Amino acid sequence: MSKKKHKQKKKAKCYHPESQRQLKSSWGAAVQSCVKEHYLNVRGSHFIDCYEDDLSEEGLRKKDLITGPRFILLAVLLGLLPVWVWEDILQWPAAERIIVVIILEAAAVGIGIFGLRIIVDAVRRKPR
Repeated sequence: MSKKKHKQKKKAKCYHPESQRQLKSSWGAAVQSCVKEHYLNVRGSHFIDCYEDDLSEEGLRKKDLITGPRFILLAVLLGLLPVWVWEDILQWPAAERIIVVIILEAAAVGIGIFGLRIIVDAVRRKPR
């Protein structure tokens, strides 16, 4: 086999440059990116530092509009946790009860504010 043919075969296997990738902007692509990011980043995958899908600016905005309510839902559930387990909390000493409830409620407020900021930033970004 000549050197020209060998080089041509190598060129055929090359990765497409980033300028030729198609960026996605649909709601389905945004949901898929959220699910992939959740399972690839959160579940202890140390080999992937940060997962990002091929989303356009509009796709990233839609992804933020999905992610924000997830954080708000988490904040609501965390804030209601002391109410759900109140019978168990009543058996603890008073100081421990107060500390646990304050920590849970503070975490819930912080996560809720974070979710609201994600939504506000996504709404302020204008779609192109």
